[in-house]
Amino acid sequence: MSLLGGAGYARPAGGIESPAVPPAAPPGERLWLARILELALMAVGGAAVAAWLGLAVFHLGDRYKVGHVQGHWMALAQSANDDLLYPPLAEAQRFGGTRHMPLPILVNAAAAHVTGEYLRSGKAVAIVLFGTLLGLTLVALRRLQCPWPLAVGLTGLVPATNTGALVGSVPGGDVLSVVLQVGALLVATAALRSDGRGVLIAAGVLTGLGACSKLTGVWAGLAVLSWLALRTDWLRLLRFAAALATTAAVILLLVQWVSDGRFLATFLTLTFAGTGGPVGAVRAPNQLMFFALQDAPAVWMVAPFALLGVLAAGIRGELTLFHHALAWSLLLTLGVFTDMGAGFNQLLDPIVLTVVSIGWFAARLSRERSGPTSLATALVVFVIWGGITGIRGFVPELREAAAIARSGALPSKYSPRPLSGVVRRDEVLLAEDPGLPVLLGQRPIILDAFMLRRLAEVHPEEIEMLVGRVTRREFDHVAMVVPLDEDDFWWQHYHLGLPIVTALREQYVFSGRVDGYYLYQPRRVEHGHP
Repeated sequence: MSLLGGAGYARPAGGIESPAVPPAAPPGERLWLARILELALMAVGGAAVAAWLGLAVFHLGDRYKVGHVQGHWMALAQSANDDLLYPPLAEAQRFGGTRHMPLPILVNAAAAHVTGEYLRSGKAVAIVLFGTLLGLTLVALRRLQCPWPLAVGLTGLVPATNTGALVGSVPGGDVLSVVLQVGALLVATAALRSDGRGVLIAAGVLTGLGACSKLTGVWAGLAVLSWLALRTDWLRLLRFAAALATTAAVILLLVQWVSDGRFLATFLTLTFAGTGGPVGAVRAPNQLMFFALQDAPAVWMVAPFALLGVLAAGIRGELTLFHHALAWSLLLTLGVFTDMGAGFNQLLDPIVLTVVSIGWFAARLSRERSGPTSLATALVVFVIWGGITGIRGFVPELREAAAIARSGALPSKYSPRPLSGVVRRDEVLLAEDPGLPVLLGQRPIILDAFMLRRLAEVHPEEIEMLVGRVTRREFDHVAMVVPLDEDDFWWQHYHLGLPIVTALREQYVFSGRVDGYYLYQPRRVEHGHP
């Protein structure tokens, strides 16, 4: 196996390849071990990708892994298709609010416009984008001269995390930004190697598109800028920065115009609503560690090799664009985790960049004439171990999919039209999950329960209108993701807010759990009294 002392590869210095240095041939007695590890890497990486893809395609038409967050994305796409990009925060007894950037909304809306629905189309977009991301990750690893077997094994670690399996299977907006930025780094690397002016401008355009896809979608641009600044390459830095800024400005100004000014108004009101001040800064590192350990152990256990690679590259003056990107991504992710509403989907960016950085380190080890084979072996073993750990997480879901295929019966929690036998089209539904009314052919009253809670802090008078409707029992059904008798902490800090929940508790009674939702109906009125 090349990583343990086989064929040599050219060394990229700061993104530019240098002549190859052929290493010594591996000892004959180690050849059998190298082949076994090589096959294991390929098998584990391929199995992880196959497990993700198989489950995602099998559940294409149902609500597998779809929750209220994905419902928010479906509702945003529906609103965009109804010519209401970035709906008002409060208007006509409906409540908007989002912190998502426009490009993923428009991509999901376009796909839904073609199919006429919002679940299957959103999932198809996620599958295509995530598959593209895995392909770009493999290309980046090979561009850095990571040996093929290890490149496949490392790529498989991305879907072998809860983060990867989620964002690659459901409607959302996390993947597009990473696809554009990884693509931008690959284009920028080619431009810096060949001094291609037009190619570098193309990389700037891609990074501008990435910035319009997610608030944290700027790490690729920052990586190129910092890499060029360290080399005092000011002319190319200005060209790249101009392309980035122009692309982002044109798109965002156009969105501001199309949305009648609501885009900027929404972001100024809500973007930093959940950060929590100094407490958020203390919470961020803990949140990063917590989600990494719980939802990305496959990558977390090999992350030390990425750190070794960054240290080695820094000492030797060989830091690549991907190393710069990893540092910026971690800083931005820490910033995101100051917000209490951030979840493990935010780990996608550092997961991909950690994997690529490990690939650089592996390539460095493979080029050593008498390299530290024990370290190389440890790296391979940990990648295999991480992949197996991730694949084990797929096992219960694969068993469930097999049972569904055998019986032909879809569990109610996956129903593509939940509550369709309970809520009529002419009835008024108040839902904590905005995707629920979308799937029923209605427009949601609340676009995002988390943002509604933030809106209550800055415009409490708007919330009184909704409280009044609840008090008057104007809703035929109330569907909740979390039961109303849940501890007040959830309602006070995350969804809806206590005034709304208090009114719901007083005026509505639990009628049962249907299709995974807690359903409530108005209290009966007897003799003029509730």
